[in-house]
Amino acid sequence: MTTFLFLTFVYLLSFCIVCLFGIKYKKLFLLLLLALGFRCFLLLINHYEIYILPGSADDAAMFIRQARLWSELSFPNILDEFSTSRSYNYSVVGALIFKVFGFHKMILPAINLVAGVSIVGLTGAITYKIWGVRPAQWAVFILAIYPFSAINSAVAMREEASILLFLIGLYYFVVWLREESVLGIYICLFFFALATLIHPGWVAAILGVGAYSLYILVKSIPQLFNGSRITKHYFSKLILSFSILLLSVGLAVAGGGVSLGKGMSIGTEEGAAISEQIESRFLGVPDGGSAYPAVIATGNPITQPWLIPAKVAYFLYAPFPWDIKSARHVLGLVSSFLLMFLTWRIFKGWKNIRNKQECLALLLILISLIFVFSIGVSNIGTGIRHKTKFTALFIILAAASFDTIKLKLRR
Repeated sequence: MTTFLFLTFVYLLSFCIVCLFGIKYKKLFLLLLLALGFRCFLLLINHYEIYILPGSADDAAMFIRQARLWSELSFPNILDEFSTSRSYNYSVVGALIFKVFGFHKMILPAINLVAGVSIVGLTGAITYKIWGVRPAQWAVFILAIYPFSAINSAVAMREEASILLFLIGLYYFVVWLREESVLGIYICLFFFALATLIHPGWVAAILGVGAYSLYILVKSIPQLFNGSRITKHYFSKLILSFSILLLSVGLAVAGGGVSLGKGMSIGTEEGAAISEQIESRFLGVPDGGSAYPAVIATGNPITQPWLIPAKVAYFLYAPFPWDIKSARHVLGLVSSFLLMFLTWRIFKGWKNIRNKQECLALLLILISLIFVFSIGVSNIGTGIRHKTKFTALFIILAAASFDTIKLKLRR
């Protein structure tokens, strides 16, 4: 009975979140309902095995199985499993929920449903804050129906929890950049750090914030010495940027280094240089039905510098037509076409992007995430799962030119 009530509460919570975003952003309400409905539909067809969603039968089942196993332990012993492996921190949270409310295989997917609709809502809120209502409507619509984002909300995968933490941090980062709150940057870094507890690759977002702070400092140096008047607000922002830079660098050296995921780390005493670690990502011959071609995935990136941009391009835009070998690969074309479309809209809206300081900062974060995740991936399926993590950020930047889509449709 307790389990049923908890599940009911979670489903109602997902609807309440849609309503809360809908109250604040009235013109996004129906699109948010679309996102909720699509995710509920996928959750049900997967639960009743009408169609088994990708990842549901392997990774998701593994997380649920591990959470159920740990739920048999005492609370202190469950907490002892925290950080044993960052991917299993998701199962630790699941174990605590199972311990309190009982086991049901729908609980973790239902919680991901809450995270999923929150992600769509936050994407709309950030886009609305930067670009206005029409681009926000397109942003919510795209993310609402994007299959791989919706699938993350319907199966027990760790991606959705980490994406939610990242987007909460991103929201407060934009709040800080728009000078609406000084505390915003610290809230941002706090949530970015929480995201790294689920997947270490999110540390790239923190490094992106550090890169933006460094840019602000370098840009400000001439103004400090050319006799220009320094306002109190400008000086406080300069000091804040310097402290953020120190904090970001500190994360890279604290505790002997920070893992970037996929075998790469910064600041470790015994670890290889970052250049050597990148080289190691091109040594293994990829295998599997959706592996990258060997000419892209293997070689020496030092003597063949084109390998890195080629791998980044494959990460973003694969599968290409020549990679299609099965019906499931055809679904991957949706990801390929979407990223191509979003890249085109970023180029089309570049004039708008470069005129907004928050967009430059978001672009640095996006570049950091793309680099970290793309270097360690040599499989199209894994690549799709990883780039779905920052698809919302891609959409937010591409929304710079979404208003012209509306105009073209009217004509």
